[in-house]
Formats: sequence, structure tokens, C-alpha cells
Amino acid sequence: MSERRSDRVVSVILSILIHAAIVGALLWGWWQYRAPKPAPQTLAIEANVVHEQPQSAAPAPPAPTSPPAVDTQAEQKAAEQKAAEQKAAEQKAEQLKREQAEKDAADKAEAERQARAEAERKAVAEAAAKAEAEAQAKAAAEAKAKADAAAKVEADRKAQQLAQQRKAEQERAQREADLRAQLQVEEHLDAARSNGALAQYQAMIAARIERAWIRPPSAHAGISCRVNITQVPGGVVTAVQVGSCNGDEAVRQSIADAAYRASPLPAPSDPALFDRDVVVTFAPHD
Repeated sequence: MSERRSDRVVSVILSILIHAAIVGALLWGWWQYRAPKPAPQTLAIEANVVHEQPQSAAPAPPAPTSPPAVDTQAEQKAAEQKAAEQKAAEQKAEQLKREQAEKDAADKAEAERQARAEAERKAVAEAAAKAEAEAQAKAAAEAKAKADAAAKVEADRKAQQLAQQRKAEQERAQREADLRAQLQVEEHLDAARSNGALAQYQAMIAARIERAWIRPPSAHAGISCRVNITQVPGGVVTAVQVGSCNGDEAVRQSIADAAYRASPLPAPSDPALFDRDVVVTFAPHD
């Protein structure tokens, strides 16, 4: 763009110079036309007429002639006019050149300013795009992390729920198994009680206590006492309590001592009849 403007300025200057030359030529021709033309010079022929006059009368000298100054003044004025016009044209051209230089400098400064502004705009846009991309990447990473955490929580919840369900099923199955076993034990105990095996087991314990009993002097015939015995597996007696009894305190104490001495108690013929808390009736044979 700056080169086209420079060409235009040069063209304008050349056009001004050409027109100034044309105007100067026209003015010169006009001054030449208006200026009075000099009279043609004639050769002065001096003739001396000799008269026979007295010697005292001398001839008069011819009048001096001066060249016309009109043409010289017109030429000088035209030259001054031409010089003034040429100077004005040069000043105009110089002014135009300065204006064009100032305009080119302003255009260049504006172009540089626009270039800097465009570079700054691009830098800002790139920074904004980069920040946006980083924000989107960060948001995507956070969303993925949240999704992964939520998925893990859900998986843990399902696994815990499944484990609880399995545990509940196992506990239910265990309770059902225990209940069936308890029912079987009770049914077995009922069967053992009905066929006299429990009474036989209790009689064996009572006989063991009676053999270990030391009759006190206050014991009378027909003693019948209810004895509550606590034992551990193997028949070891851990506690004895004499309940209803028709004997005195010495009799009751002697029975309790006999129960401890009878330890370990005999095992039942059927292991299902074993009970930690067993109750027997102590009625020694008189």
C-alpha cells in the first residue's frame, strides 16, 4: 500500500512540474508578445557639409543612443516569475513529500500498532483457549475421579450387601440346622425318657451319691431329698444344691458332701441324656 502511495505522490509532483513549465512558457510568450519590439538599428552615416564659414563655428556632435530596456526588464521579470513558480512548486512538492512521509510513518505506526494488537489478541486468545482446555481437562479428570469413586462406592455397597445377604443366609441356615438339631435332640430325649433311659441315668447318679454318703446321727429312715447338681462334660461336679428335703441341716449337708465325693458322676448310656444341670432324688435304702 505504501509503494502505491509513493508512486501517486511522484506522479502528482511530475504533473505539477509539467504544468508549471507549461504555465511558465505561456507567461514567457505573453510577455514577449506584450513587450514593445525594439526599433531596427540603422547605421549612422555622418556627413560633414563643409561650408565655407568662419573657423570659429564648430559642428555639433551627434546625440548618443541608448539600447531599449523594455526587453531586459520583461525577461528579468519572467525569469523571476519562473523562479518563484519553480520555488513554489518545489516547496509544494517538498510539502507533499513531507506530508506523504508523515502519512507513511503514521500508516506504518498504525500497522505496527495493529500488528501488536493482533499479536496480543492472538496471545490472549491462545492463553484463553489453553486455560479453557486445561479447565475442561481438569473438569473431565474430576468427573472421572468422581465417577470412579461413585462406582467404587456402589461396588463396595453391592459387595457388602451381597456379603450381608450371604451371612444372613448362612445364619438362617445355621439357625435352621440348630433348630433341626435341637428338635432331633428333643425328639431323642423324649424317646430316651419314654423308654426309661433317663430314669436309669438319674438312678445311677443317685446310687453313686448314696455310696459316697456318710449317714449323720440325725438321719432317720425314709429320707427323701431333691438334689440339683451342676456338672461339666466328663461328670465333674461343680455345684450342689439340696432342694426340698425331709432331713435336718446335718442331713442336707451330708448329702451335698456326698455329691461332691461322687464326682465324677457316671456317664449316661445315651450321650444325648447328658445335661449340665441334672436333678436326682436322693432316697437311701434304710
